[in-house]
Amino acid sequence: MFVNYSGLDGWKLMSMPINASPELQGGAARALFALPEGAEFDVNSDGQRFLVNMPVQSVGSTPLNVVLNWTAEHKP
Repeated sequence: MFVNYSGLDGWKLMSMPINASPELQGGAARALFALPEGAEFDVNSDGQRFLVNMPVQSVGSTPLNVVLNWTAEHKP
């Protein structure tokens, strides 16, 4: 079984093997991958896949032109 968590720096998803029998013992933690700032994550029940909710990064903005009273220009 593994425990997955965000590292103390908040930038890496960490994984650590644990054994609960006969007593709780943890293995060496290892970084799986970097998380973008503000990302949240969840792990599926078998621990093999991750869902990472990341903020959308805007590359740039496209201007939006709003034309008011446009029908007045097109009267027959």
